[in-house]
Amino acid sequence: SMSLTGLGSDGYLRTLAFSWTLNSHQKQELRGFLAKRDLIFHNAMADCIWLLSENIQPHIGGDSMLLAYLLDENRRAGLKGLAPLVAGVEAGWEKKPLTERPKTRSGWLELLEYNAGDTENTNQLHKALLSQMSTLDPERRDNILRVYERLLLPAVVPFARIALNGTPINEKALGREIRKHSKARDAAVRELASITGLRADVAEKLAGSAQQITRYVREAYGLEIETSRADDLSDFVEQYPALKAIQVFKHERKMLSTYLSPWQNLVSSQGDGRLHSIYLLGATRTGRLSADLEEGGSLLLIPRDDWMRDLIATPDNNWEIHAADYSQIELRMIA
Repeated sequence: SMSLTGLGSDGYLRTLAFSWTLNSHQKQELRGFLAKRDLIFHNAMADCIWLLSENIQPHIGGDSMLLAYLLDENRRAGLKGLAPLVAGVEAGWEKKPLTERPKTRSGWLELLEYNAGDTENTNQLHKALLSQMSTLDPERRDNILRVYERLLLPAVVPFARIALNGTPINEKALGREIRKHSKARDAAVRELASITGLRADVAEKLAGSAQQITRYVREAYGLEIETSRADDLSDFVEQYPALKAIQVFKHERKMLSTYLSPWQNLVSSQGDGRLHSIYLLGATRTGRLSADLEEGGSLLLIPRDDWMRDLIATPDNNWEIHAADYSQIELRMIA
């Protein structure tokens, strides 16, 4: 479903909410209508990915989530929290749990009312944020507007296209790495069981529990370690084979649970052989780009291991992958 809110020539807001059951002619009319207007969103990235998938090219005129982020990067930027707090709108429209396609007329009306509340309150929030901007010191206001209008808003559509297109994954290599790392994980469990005299299932529970690891290290070796992280174990793994086995198990489990198995699930369920990371322009306190994936770790933060990078494929043999990075770009800009 879709909702649009706009200001009429008489000064009144008009809202239109409708189910996305349009025929090809109606969709073409809507594309033409939207192509002539600057659109204001809250979290434009999410909406743009969907609009692009429907072959609708949006013109981003504003994003209340990004603007709120630039005004205060420590504040939660969700519409449901910001609109009542900043714009003074009445809370409650957002409390209806709508997690599946409605099956009745009353269900559809409830959904459309919910969507209408979203766009109306986005309008109100954006106006309130612009009003806040007008009270700022002129230099700060100009700096925020420069980043907002010249950097973040123009970046939304390109990053939405990147998310929609996805990154091709070598599925055969992915399956091969899953088998390889599963064997290494299981071998580490057997090694730990042999050293400690525990059953394999008990040894696996030990290796997977930070609390049990620290207690085991204290009771078996008289060592006090703060955590079971690799940094805390690394000084002792050569001296104590059990700790080496625990370290190997933790590493292999991390690779499997955070990257390999979730990626295989996504590639299989989506059916296009690609991973679709969604890039977030206003989600970190430092101002850096971040990314989300529906399941598992995003491509933005994958380990530097060559075997991991080799999982990213080219569409065919006519393509090559190039890596480019501006080393220390922030320091260079400052200098």
